[in-house]
Amino acid sequence: MLHNYIKKASTLAISTLLCCMLLLPTSASAQKKKEVVIKAGTPVEVVTTTEISSKRHPLGTIIDLRVVEPVIVSNEVVIPEGSAVKGKVTQSQKSKLFGGKGIIAIEASTLTAVDGTPVPVSGLTFYNEGKSNLGWSIVGTVCCLFGFLIHGTQGVIPADTRLSGNVISNTTILLESADE
Repeated sequence: MLHNYIKKASTLAISTLLCCMLLLPTSASAQKKKEVVIKAGTPVEVVTTTEISSKRHPLGTIIDLRVVEPVIVSNEVVIPEGSAVKGKVTQSQKSKLFGGKGIIAIEASTLTAVDGTPVPVSGLTFYNEGKSNLGWSIVGTVCCLFGFLIHGTQGVIPADTRLSGNVISNTTILLESADE
């Protein structure tokens, strides 16, 4: 009797499993990939997430930016608002003795689309120089011999600084689209 019960339960379990397997391809086929092209020249806006300065960010430092407004193509969001973007410091010079000013420059060259495709961009750069204090340094040196110790100010890019650029080349991405 126990043997018959186990046999019926096994048959029922196998039948249920086979039914589920037959239904899976049908539900998976409802999801199709839709090609969307992000055209060259499409505008993009990003913003710095923290202050970036020549004192704390040497050349090559990776910095965080984020997309300000979604990029929409054919009524589809291809790059969402708030998407993380990695940039880097392309020029950095700390302020110097004798009133030398600091310099900082950043650039982001690639965004990431919703499907993970890299999207090449240009124009997402920003450059800033600190103020030179050479005049005060000379006056200080003449008056008390220690004026050469006066530094200029650091190059600083404030948090929430907007950078505007454009997609460089047509980029095809694949979006999930439900069959209707």
